[in-house]
Amino acid sequence: MGFGVTVLVALLLVTLLSTGCNGDSGVGVEGAIVPSIGARVLTIRTIIPDSPVLLTTVVIADGKVRLGTETDRWRLFDVENGTVTFVDDIERTYRTETHADLMRERLATPREAVPEGLATATITKTGKSREFEGIAGDQYIITMGGYKRELWLSTTPAIVPPQLLSMMVASDPVSEDSAPAMRQVESQLAKLQGFPIFERSELQYGDKPLVMEKTLVKIEERPVARSLITIPNDYRDATVTESAAGQQPASLDRAGRSARGVE
Repeated sequence: MGFGVTVLVALLLVTLLSTGCNGDSGVGVEGAIVPSIGARVLTIRTIIPDSPVLLTTVVIADGKVRLGTETDRWRLFDVENGTVTFVDDIERTYRTETHADLMRERLATPREAVPEGLATATITKTGKSREFEGIAGDQYIITMGGYKRELWLSTTPAIVPPQLLSMMVASDPVSEDSAPAMRQVESQLAKLQGFPIFERSELQYGDKPLVMEKTLVKIEERPVARSLITIPNDYRDATVTESAAGQQPASLDRAGRSARGVE
């Protein structure tokens, strides 16, 4: 398998590690009532040939969003205040960065040459519109060599806050191998509003394509456990203040940098 194909396979299969996020409130193991909060819950169905169907959720409550595909290490998107909090349940720490700082840092990295054998990614708005479960979406196509990703983005306010897509792009992990090739696409995605109500990724691998489809199948208003969108009080704030950041070694990666903490 060549270098370019290896990266593309990673781009396609990274979502296979998705796990569900239990958004229901209820009774704790010792009989205690779990505090709840009203939320909008989106259910996403992921279909991969020869694999079980995956159902994951996106929880939106109190101006915050949490993705059900993230568990031990997860992001809490505060769309009202424009921040992303990175929570580590294993280390019991959290740090918060502004959306603006994340995007500025992601796009300001040195423009390295695209590695040999890896095509530059492009994104195109096709002008096509289509409804999924009664919700309209606009089609975007991302291509990168033999890799193709089809996105149908909806800007319906009743689904998700419009700035969520940009916040997700800004705070996604960076692949050092594919970053130069993906820079143009990331910069354009960061300017878009909406949420993927349908997504299809395909990579031609030998004579058999690797395909994944993700579809928004349900939108409901219901109570969820407040703990889903709350940082535990005993977690340590690992946010680095602006003054302290100036004293950190230059090799410190983004996991240790931030601009402000969680209230």
